[in-house]
Amino acid sequence: MSEELKNILDSIEKKNQSEAQLEKRVNFLREEIKRLRFTIKEQKIIIQEQKEKLEQEEKIPEDLQILKDLVLTQRKELKEKDEKIEQLNQEHSELKRKQNNLEDFENLDMAVAEARNTIGELTTRNQEYLEKINMLEDKLEKQKEENLENRPRGIQEYEERITQLTNEKTELLDRKNHLQESLNSFKQKLESSKQKSRRFGNLEGQIRDLEEENSRLINQIMSFKKEISYKNDLLEEKSDEISQLQTNIEIIKKCYMKMENQLKSKLISSKSISEKEQEERRIHVANLNEKIDFLEQEKVKLEENLFLLRQQEVNKDPSIKLIIDEDIANDQQVCVLDEMFYLMGNHNKEIIIDFLIDNIDNSEYSKKRAIIKIFKKLRSEKIYKVLLDLLKDENWLVRYDALVALENYRDNEDLEAEIKPLLNDKDVDVREKAAKILSKIE
Repeated sequence: MSEELKNILDSIEKKNQSEAQLEKRVNFLREEIKRLRFTIKEQKIIIQEQKEKLEQEEKIPEDLQILKDLVLTQRKELKEKDEKIEQLNQEHSELKRKQNNLEDFENLDMAVAEARNTIGELTTRNQEYLEKINMLEDKLEKQKEENLENRPRGIQEYEERITQLTNEKTELLDRKNHLQESLNSFKQKLESSKQKSRRFGNLEGQIRDLEEENSRLINQIMSFKKEISYKNDLLEEKSDEISQLQTNIEIIKKCYMKMENQLKSKLISSKSISEKEQEERRIHVANLNEKIDFLEQEKVKLEENLFLLRQQEVNKDPSIKLIIDEDIANDQQVCVLDEMFYLMGNHNKEIIIDFLIDNIDNSEYSKKRAIIKIFKKLRSEKIYKVLLDLLKDENWLVRYDALVALENYRDNEDLEAEIKPLLNDKDVDVREKAAKILSKIE
């Protein structure tokens, strides 16, 4: 009997130990959540610093600012979704802890089953004792009936034995009642554990639903991050195109202003210019104005396309794709300058060439390529030297375009020596182009 109670106490002690382990696990998860919150806080600080840095930039176009605000809004949404995921993870941890408690209740059911078996054995033994007592009582009654006057000497022993068995019976009944009370208590706990088991079954279903929702949110967050990265890259690319177009327009305007000033000074200083020449120059100026207006229109189109890009991002419609010809600005400026060189005199041509040469070193690679396309249609010693210098440029596209332009100078004696080092260029297209030019020179 005491051994069975000891086993029950051991099972209860194991349950307490498991609860202590669960508390340690909960504390560990709390520390992990604190660490993750600290990481999220650091990321928020970094995002805030980047936001302040962006706000300090000067002369940002209005449509670009709107797009940046949209990106910040999406980041805020991502932050809210991260907080929701963190909340779901906390609920998931709590449900896991309750599920572990359910396993402890199952261990308690095993202890109840063992207690039932013990009570059954004690009941059987009690029944055997009762049968023995009844049997001895029957024998005693028979002896009393047979020997009413002459009692045997052992009758006292029988009475003492009966008293002893009666006391044992009383003790066994008390122990039986105590075990019956324990059994009733265990039954109540078992019924409570069954109810909790049903509740935990429902909670497990909720856990599965929450895990599915968690996975869906994670996938959605990854999709949003990829989309934001793509939109940022596209925004940066289109911003560079607009900046390049604006720079090209400014260059052409400066050239136009120089030419216009020179024409005005010549008109004032020289009265011998014929009416025909004046008419040609007026036509030339009008053509330049038309070209500049055309470039302004192209700039407006690019800005409209950029606005469409912003609308696309707001509507999140992946079927809309923004397509802008990257060579529009360069091709148009080459056409304009071709027309200018055709109409202007040699002196004005030299002014334009000197202006382009002075600005090519400080230009971006895209502007350098546009200037090389203009030099390709011209031929002079100054341009030749500039093209040779561009063979050492860091950008392989600039080196390649310079080689294409140098094909017009194949009769120069030192060209072969300048091109030979490019046979070992790190870019295969540059090496092939250099070999092709050298084969034509030989």
